[in-house]
Amino acid sequence: MKNKYTTAACLSPRARSLSAFTLIELLVVIAVIAILAALLMPAFNYVEKRAVIQVAQSERDQIQTAIANYHSKYGFYPPGNAFTTASFLNPALTNQLYYELVGTTNIGIPGTPTFLTLDDRITNQTPSLQPAFGVSGFMNCSRSGGNQEDSLPAESFLPALKPGQLAFNTFGNNVVGLLCSAANGDPTYQPLPGVVSMSGRNANPWRYVYPGINNPRTYDLWLQIVVGGKTNLICNWKDTPQINASLP
Repeated sequence: MKNKYTTAACLSPRARSLSAFTLIELLVVIAVIAILAALLMPAFNYVEKRAVIQVAQSERDQIQTAIANYHSKYGFYPPGNAFTTASFLNPALTNQLYYELVGTTNIGIPGTPTFLTLDDRITNQTPSLQPAFGVSGFMNCSRSGGNQEDSLPAESFLPALKPGQLAFNTFGNNVVGLLCSAANGDPTYQPLPGVVSMSGRNANPWRYVYPGINNPRTYDLWLQIVVGGKTNLICNWKDTPQINASLP
């Protein structure tokens, strides 16, 4: 008859030693796990990096499609920051691409234009636009209350911007909107120190120049993302990311 009280506690010392791991065996298992983790870590880092890069590339394609639709409607590309030159690219960080691709409506009185974006996120007057972009208004703008024959009705070419794709930068007492990337690279990278996107992350604006330097007949669109200590240049003149590439 089977003894129902026969358990590991009732086994002989020799039987118990055979049924348990020895200290050496445990150390071997821990060492194997550590080796496997070390081997897999680069793969995890690569997957994470690729995910960030793919988000940025997807955004680039989204913006390019919006710019193509803009060009189809107006016959020209969105203007770039008037202060940007081939030897002075820094103003490209703050361009009016957000306004031109989202669209605006002039809700001001005659002689005092006030531009409201079609997504109802921000309102600007000319005095806030001039120091930021070097322009007094926008091309993709409906002139509310005026003669509609002097312009095409504004249209939003980017109707579904995510919070991480929009930031607000301050110029003096004025605030302007910037089209940014939601790709989450190195959080210490701050192209515009102190400026965060609507998602709360450091803002990384898309740079835009028209006419382009690399694409003189069209435009240049680019973004720098720092991942794993390396700068990745995502741009519209190269299909693949350019690692540690300098600006155009």
